[in-house]
Amino acid sequence: TPAPTPRPTPRPTPRPTPAPTPRPTPRPTPEPTPLTCAQDVNYNIQGYACQISGDPHTKKVQGGKHDFQGQPLFKNLDGDTLNSFYYVAPCNGFTSQDMPYSVLATHYHWGTRPVSGVDYFTIELTATGGDKIYVYISSELRGYATGAAATKDYDETSAAGLVTPLVSNMPIIVGGRFEITYTYKDAKSAGLVIKIDNDDNKKINLYMKGQMNRELNADTGSQRYRMHYVYLTTPDAYKCMACGLCGDYSGDASTTELVLCDGTVEVVRTGWDGNKTPEAYDIFGLTYEYNYFNDNCKYDYDITNNNKNLYYEDPCDAGIADAVEQECQRVRGENAQCCNVIGGTVCADLEEDCKFDACVIATDTGKTADAIAEAVQQVMGETIKGACTIDGIADAVNPGNVLLGNYLGCYQDSTQRRFEWPTSGVRRVDDYNTAECVRLCVENNYKYMGLQYDNECFCGNDLDTITN
Repeated sequence: TPAPTPRPTPRPTPRPTPAPTPRPTPRPTPEPTPLTCAQDVNYNIQGYACQISGDPHTKKVQGGKHDFQGQPLFKNLDGDTLNSFYYVAPCNGFTSQDMPYSVLATHYHWGTRPVSGVDYFTIELTATGGDKIYVYISSELRGYATGAAATKDYDETSAAGLVTPLVSNMPIIVGGRFEITYTYKDAKSAGLVIKIDNDDNKKINLYMKGQMNRELNADTGSQRYRMHYVYLTTPDAYKCMACGLCGDYSGDASTTELVLCDGTVEVVRTGWDGNKTPEAYDIFGLTYEYNYFNDNCKYDYDITNNNKNLYYEDPCDAGIADAVEQECQRVRGENAQCCNVIGGTVCADLEEDCKFDACVIATDTGKTADAIAEAVQQVMGETIKGACTIDGIADAVNPGNVLLGNYLGCYQDSTQRRFEWPTSGVRRVDDYNTAECVRLCVENNYKYMGLQYDNECFCGNDLDTITN
């Protein structure tokens, strides 16, 4: 007998619900809207990629350089070694909830020399819940660590067995929002890309090239490259809140200045001579040393009074300085094709750094012609070849990225056209080096600049005669 077909149950007709009587309850506080960074709204320049080379010479994102070394063997009263410095960190008024990453460099002290080198980077990532993730990278190191026992210190965290290795070209997701891709390039260089929230506008690019020889640390027994060329980009999404030893994008700090952790601006001079530029050996990293930044950032910081009476002796033997300079110049010429690909002032900056760095190395390795040639190849020749392979470097180092002015156009030369400077002769810069011409015009108090024949720099204040 077939089962009876069940009769459909009719839907009940909903009874109208009377409107509730409103109560005078307080309105909930809305979640804060994340700040959106936009150029010409809350930051002023596109900026360069931050670059570091040798006994660290840092090309800041707003242009200009400093030669901060620190004193990586110095300890504070709590026994903490003051060897880690924020090259990128949230500016004053922002936190890791606003900008969920910071970039720390661990400096390595070169024995009896006063100068240092960049050993490795630790990228501090902050997950949505506040947990920290540490990513360690150098030309040889690659790994990450999570959990309360992990620290910024790679050697300490690795010894505890907490570091998970990264595998080349195998992206991983950590902390729910960070996609990390490590790329092995060769025995002396590596790359790292971190994409935040699956957003290409929040992508960090880092490249590191080992310089000099692998150095043995007697305390840890580890041997690796402890001097690097570094290329580091800041995502557009965080440019309005990024400060640190790499500089900032606000436009408030000039090429000779640095925004400190408390938001004040100080002149930081170039140079590594501790007798002339004591700020290069500031034990608190111009306010960006890890412990100082997190525990003691305060106003009225004197950047010229924290070198602890460092005894400075020039590590470059003056007797070989001229030979080193000539070799640096020769090797730059030898790599002219790569320099043209890279563009900007990268090769000019590397040549200037080479004069000191290669001299220091060659002083330690025999002072011979062969020692000089090898040192120059290590700190400049190989570095130029490595930089030549970085995707997008020409755009990232374009001098136009740091201009605060407006492009007025191209004008035909004539006998009536007149710039006011130079008052006689011609002042030449490297081909298309707009940034250098801008610097010359600013230093001589002119409002307008122009290039002619690619490398002749002119400045003036009277637009009518300039464009006549």
